[in-house]
Amino acid sequence: MLIDTTLDKSNYLGVFTAFPEQFTKTLELIGDKKVEGKFENVIICGMGGSAMPYDLLAAYLSYKHIDLNLYVSRTYSLPKEASEKSLIIISSYSGNTEESLSCMDEAEAKKYTIVGFSRGGQIEERCEAKGYPYVKYPEEPAEFQPRAAIGYSFSSMLYFLMNSGLIPDNKAEIRELADFLSGFDLQSRAEEMAAEIGDLIPVIYTTDEYQNTVARIVKIKFNENAKYPAFFNSFPELNHNEMVGYTQKAEQFYFIFFKDSTSHPRILKRMEITKDLLEEKGAQVVEVEMQGATFLQKMFHTLLFGDYLTTYKALANDIDPTPVKMVEDFKKML
Repeated sequence: MLIDTTLDKSNYLGVFTAFPEQFTKTLELIGDKKVEGKFENVIICGMGGSAMPYDLLAAYLSYKHIDLNLYVSRTYSLPKEASEKSLIIISSYSGNTEESLSCMDEAEAKKYTIVGFSRGGQIEERCEAKGYPYVKYPEEPAEFQPRAAIGYSFSSMLYFLMNSGLIPDNKAEIRELADFLSGFDLQSRAEEMAAEIGDLIPVIYTTDEYQNTVARIVKIKFNENAKYPAFFNSFPELNHNEMVGYTQKAEQFYFIFFKDSTSHPRILKRMEITKDLLEEKGAQVVEVEMQGATFLQKMFHTLLFGDYLTTYKALANDIDPTPVKMVEDFKKML
């Protein structure tokens, strides 16, 4: 073991060992829960980890060519696409996120169709009082973080949409995903890379279809788990602008290329050339091959690796990965 894990006071690493179980637990939890009716669009209202299901669902639906108008609100109000023909999903792990509750107020005032997803809090209370459909996430220890619950939130919303007839039912693929994720030991390489990063700033690059899922979410996990700055972008767009910025000071960054070997041949060529150019400028570049036979397997395998990587990065810097003190301090000042 390269990194001392005694600072992991809440056993955050253990959360990821159990992560595949989130998909199977949620299937039992959802059962036949659904909403009746036809909708022109679905709007997810959430912040932070509770908005990540939107990015994951949008990427999955796009890849599968499933026609569903899906939108997100990461603020206090509903987007312009909201109407009486919308299904409004109010998402907050705690059930008390003020932006999500503000969207709920607006949806209630306009008599839109509402469904709530949370572990409890005001969302649960209001859904039960008004008779709205409601999905309650499984109980976890108090220190369990919303950012670690994306298996619960993604799969529960996916199952709910399937049950409601808004997208094709493909629950078997999710069961296969849980089995697939259970078959990997990701910790060794994640620990090695975390130690290797040192004082360098991570930059996460992947292909366009994974930009708002893998690249963005791993970047966020560096911020929240490791309490460390990080950046992200995707091929081929970065070849038209961002890479020029590393003409100088490239040696201060640690580039992580998450690589899908089934990507367009020109994308793979771009990744190869970009790696060579960055290394010529003194940068350290590491390629991580995405594993899996399906889009979901590749996406969640890489996200799980990112969780281990960023948690080990926290421990390498003598930081407890679980708390987000700056967020809590901010809330007290707001």
